[in-house]
Amino acid sequence: MNKYEVLFIIRPDLGDHEVEDAVKKVKEVVIREGGEVVAEDMWGKSKLAYIVKGFREGVYAQLNFTGDPSLIPKLNRHFQISEDVIRELVTRDEGIPRISVITPKPGQAEGAQRPSEGNGKTQAQAPPSSPSPEPQEDETGAQAPVDGTSSTEE
Repeated sequence: MNKYEVLFIIRPDLGDHEVEDAVKKVKEVVIREGGEVVAEDMWGKSKLAYIVKGFREGVYAQLNFTGDPSLIPKLNRHFQISEDVIRELVTRDEGIPRISVITPKPGQAEGAQRPSEGNGKTQAQAPPSSPSPEPQEDETGAQAPVDGTSSTEE
């Protein structure tokens, strides 16, 4: 049996009881097809990034479950038929630990790229440099170049 996670968005115009029924129906499909619901998490109503099936908001719900791969097409079919669910995503849980908050270690630069960001490779950091000098004004009020060269041609 594989571990799966399903995140689905329920229509925002449904009442609390109807939202609970929509989640219950998804759980019933998992159980009927031989799976086991491990965890359930209701995220609540939130604004969508873009309009989905005419809605600007949705109620987010997440289920973690175990089951055979044959369960997934049946679950997807349920989502296609259901009018209460406006978007869904089923993913296989590979067991990769997730880090929710990464705090910098003492002495680590705030902007430094951490191994968990980007492509997984750490990038070499440049040694700390001295602060760049402020541009100086000459007697006419124009800014002189910082590198010490003259801005007027001689």
